[in-house]
Amino acid sequence: MAPSKTYDTIIIGGGPAGASAALHLAYHKRSVLVLDRGTSPMHFHTNSIYNFAGSGTYNEGRSLLRQMEGVVQSAGAKFKAANVVEVSGRYPKFKVTTD
Repeated sequence: MAPSKTYDTIIIGGGPAGASAALHLAYHKRSVLVLDRGTSPMHFHTNSIYNFAGSGTYNEGRSLLRQMEGVVQSAGAKFKAANVVEVSGRYPKFKVTTD
């Protein structure tokens, strides 16, 4: 069994919304873990994606996600490839189980 660690926030999903939330929280000195199983359409999207702030004219999905992940990690958040199978507990203590 892997050791437990406590985070201020655990975000399930490392797409643009999850990465943006993680960046904001890390900027405000919260300990953040992003769990992402890597199966969203953007992980496989090779066509041009427009209108993402700060990303230049266009990016293909995989490159955009890697770029966002790098920025978020440099702010202090952690990314982990994982499939969330259960969230249990109640406020303020939750447990997230991955496989």
